[in-house]
Amino acid sequence: AGDPRFLIQEALLRNSEGQTQQALQLVGQAIKIDPVDSTAFWWQGHFYYMLSDYNKSLIAYSRSLELDPKNSGAAEGKGDALSQLNRSSEAISWYSEAIKLDPTNSSAFRERGREKTLLKQHAAGLADLNKAIQIDSSDPYSYHNRAMTKTWLDDFAGACKDIKKAKQLGLNEVPGGSKIPIDKEIAEVST
Repeated sequence: AGDPRFLIQEALLRNSEGQTQQALQLVGQAIKIDPVDSTAFWWQGHFYYMLSDYNKSLIAYSRSLELDPKNSGAAEGKGDALSQLNRSSEAISWYSEAIKLDPTNSSAFRERGREKTLLKQHAAGLADLNKAIQIDSSDPYSYHNRAMTKTWLDDFAGACKDIKKAKQLGLNEVPGGSKIPIDKEIAEVST
């Protein structure tokens, strides 16, 4: 129980069982034992994020990066937390840092593209989403995000094609917790 690696593994198990709060406590114990383990801070940031405590998530990801400045996942995590805090410009900067650290980080391209689209930088957002799909053509969220960007660019045929691809890849509901069936969105974009 005094081994930080064991505590992190136990935390992952607890989280997989839906016990994120307990997972967070176990990671906290691992950090007390080894306060310079960047991976433990990364997991702490992840679990805080899952619990919607974005400010604490941001702090933990920042600490992970202080300990390991080359951690692309921690840079992306900072972007995710900042996005949830409606700090899009800062989020874009951290997604860019994640991409600089790992040019194959498709989810960082996807999220940076989504944030750029939110800021009405549609062409730049589309370029990032194209890159995300080039890196990982099996990610339904990249196709869905690109479809939304294409609607802003009045490319409804391309948007419909991308939403259908997202559905083919397993996306059954519109992302964001709305519980809207993807078929309804396909119908709306197709008309």
